[in-house]
Amino acid sequence: MTEVFETAGKKAGLQVWRVENMALVENASAINGNFHTGDSYLVLKTSKTRSGSFQWDLHFWLGLDSSQDERGAAAILTFQMDDYLGGGPVQYRQIQEHESSEFMALFPKGVKYMKGGVASGFKKAKTNVSDAKRLLHVKGRRSVRASEVPMKWSSFNHGDSFILDYGNDVYQWDGKECNGFEKLKADNVAKAIISDEKGGKGKLTKVEDGDTIPKAMLEALEGTPQDVQPATSDDIKAQVTRVPATLYHVSSDTGTLKIKKVGQAPFNQTDLDPGDCFVLDNGSYGKIFVWKGKQASKDERSGALMNATKFITDKNYSQFTQIELMAQGAETVMFKQFFRSWRNKHETVGFGEAYSASKVAKIEQIKFDMKSLSDSKLAARYRMVDDGSGKLEIWRVEDGLKPVDKSKYGIFFAGDCYLMLYTYKVGSRQEYIIYFWQGLHATKDEITASAFLAVELDKKYDDRPVQVRVVQSKEPPHLLSLFGGNPMIIVSGGRSRGKADGGIDETALVQVFCTATGGRACQVETTAKSLNSNDAFVLKTKSDCYIWVGLGASDDEVNAAKYTAGKLSSQSPKIVKEGHEDAAFWSLLGGKQEYASHPRLQDDLNENPPRLFAISNASGRVIVDEVPGEFSQADLCEDDVMMLDVWDQVFIWIGKGANAQERKAAPGLAEEYVKNDPRKRDSGISIINISQGNEPLIFTGFFPTWSTTFQYVKL
Repeated sequence: MTEVFETAGKKAGLQVWRVENMALVENASAINGNFHTGDSYLVLKTSKTRSGSFQWDLHFWLGLDSSQDERGAAAILTFQMDDYLGGGPVQYRQIQEHESSEFMALFPKGVKYMKGGVASGFKKAKTNVSDAKRLLHVKGRRSVRASEVPMKWSSFNHGDSFILDYGNDVYQWDGKECNGFEKLKADNVAKAIISDEKGGKGKLTKVEDGDTIPKAMLEALEGTPQDVQPATSDDIKAQVTRVPATLYHVSSDTGTLKIKKVGQAPFNQTDLDPGDCFVLDNGSYGKIFVWKGKQASKDERSGALMNATKFITDKNYSQFTQIELMAQGAETVMFKQFFRSWRNKHETVGFGEAYSASKVAKIEQIKFDMKSLSDSKLAARYRMVDDGSGKLEIWRVEDGLKPVDKSKYGIFFAGDCYLMLYTYKVGSRQEYIIYFWQGLHATKDEITASAFLAVELDKKYDDRPVQVRVVQSKEPPHLLSLFGGNPMIIVSGGRSRGKADGGIDETALVQVFCTATGGRACQVETTAKSLNSNDAFVLKTKSDCYIWVGLGASDDEVNAAKYTAGKLSSQSPKIVKEGHEDAAFWSLLGGKQEYASHPRLQDDLNENPPRLFAISNASGRVIVDEVPGEFSQADLCEDDVMMLDVWDQVFIWIGKGANAQERKAAPGLAEEYVKNDPRKRDSGISIINISQGNEPLIFTGFFPTWSTTFQYVKL
């Protein structure tokens, strides 16, 4: 086995081995994605990091007809390969027809299940041959699986696609109830068979349900076309009781393997001990995780896997429950999501270089170069469609919409809701964004009215604007750029709270903080404990005005504080640096108190990669289906509603052919999705509605390529 392990994971790419008599036999790359149901396989994905090192994902795949001995051998060989690679791979147990999205993403052309296996004496698959005789049933709109079925007309049904691989000819038969997206996926499988397995020397013939059947198909298949079965609905998963994820500690320190419950999600990273192993049980949602500490013994590591397997039986989970194993330092995003926060080794806090200033890490803010907006990837990263210099109109929700005086643009009351219409140009074409901003203390009636009025305003522009719901403190960078480089000022009160247009508390403390693309100035409680060493603050009274500069405050934040002071106070501000306050300053805050003096933590979006979902009721019920792996524009279906999760924002993309039920269900599903995230995400993140043909750069930039003339698939 040593010679096999010596070739494993040495360069970026995909390697597949079949388990044969306790040994590994490597597949030819041309047939990767073909699996015999009576066998077990190891699949290794090797990726090269920016630092030049390798990282690995190691899957052991178990066919439904594979023997217990073969399954045991696959687990042992996986453990041995993991050891050979220094414990670095993340390991996954995969069961035929129930593979994870991570696994399916390795085979963009789909996976094919063939009957037989080593024990049944099957012959190895060969490329560029003319003796193929098999019928494949193609299922799945996103994750495509092609299963070998008996070569009979009774194997067909009117709702799916089937591929007859017969000699050098390939026939694709599409049922009359098969939709366009499924036909496209079947077409991809058929072409892959010709290009990968037949060396490009095959002919593809497409046959629609009801067409004249080619003579070769009639000869190859048992029975007649009259034997085709009715369409079958997609499998509906059985309802199970959902329980929160639970963390278990696995240890053999006393000489006997013991497991102990730690608690339920969300967990703390400090709960994990490098000297032991842990099992994160999320089996009611279909997955068990095993975490291996660097100092854990071999017994503890193998014991953790054994216990994860035992959980499946003891807790009556599905036999198809996935198992994911990882070493300390190689944690996956799906594992980290169950923890309140996660710090990677050598992680830098915030943007740019951090250095110590009286024990406070100062964050050097990187100025955003608006010229870079032509790069959609950067536009997506910073959520910017342009430089914010377009036309802005603002209304406050007040018995309809009341225009805000332009001299008050940029000042918002936390007790109110506002609509903002932003008009900008892309080439010679005008584009629109409607932001409906909801203050944290606005009434339910005002919040409801803001959403309704946004729809009404959208109709006036023929449904072309992008609608963005914005909850106070979750303002996207582009919105923050609309005020001429000045901060967005948010003060307490509002019309519903009895405040006049220009009303602001006589004594107020306002926190000012900036990011790479904009800033906010938010009124906070007038007390010393509200201070934060990373920011600047404005403290105003009837007769005084101070600007307090924290040790970690940037020059931009100081300048933003000066602007804020000028808008909120008629007094000339006094600059006070942290550590140099006088008694009068502390007196205005009710006395000196302890306040936050640790570095501000900012989200690392690389740890939360974008995820794309389709929302469809094509089967008669609303289904949310994730697109596996790296997605592209081709994964957007014109007759569906799609949901793109980029962690700090969620986009709802509405295809032109999406029906009313899908459109209605999508926003609620998006809110439920965020609410049920194991990491306890803030339910106030922006949910952005966009329509097909009106996608802004902040959406398209998350796709590898984007074409405005792209022809979408219709169902």
